Amino acid sequence: MYLPVEPNFPLLDALFFLNTSPRRTMVGLQFTTAAAHDTTDSKLKDFDDDMTKCFNNWGNISRDLSLEIIYVQHAGSAPMRRWQKCAGIERLTSEKDERIAKLWTDAHQYRLTLLYEDVPNFRLIQ
Repeated sequence: MYLPVEPNFPLLDALFFLNTSPRRTMVGLQFTTAAAHDTTDSKLKDFDDDMTKCFNNWGNISRDLSLEIIYVQHAGSAPMRRWQKCAGIERLTSEKDERIAKLWTDAHQYRLTLLYEDVPNFRLIQ
């Protein structure tokens, strides 16, 4: 599990990789209490720039990568009821930008509701 040290790391709060066939999968975790957690094209670009700094050969890795995003919400949060959008994604037209946009448009999104009782051995930070 990778936990970004940067406090405002774009798009995800944590991530991990699965070696699946035929493609490697990156699973991103986003913890939120909001009913929507949309993003923007600039955040996608910032995410790509930060991943380039963190991983050798990120451009090639991300080309053959599938993305799964899990939005983790506390049971008392306003539940997400729709797929999260990316505003301005149509502006990503260069070859590099198209790779970034494809990662988002091909991503699968899930919502996971957690009750404190589900994880009693973890300290709850409020």
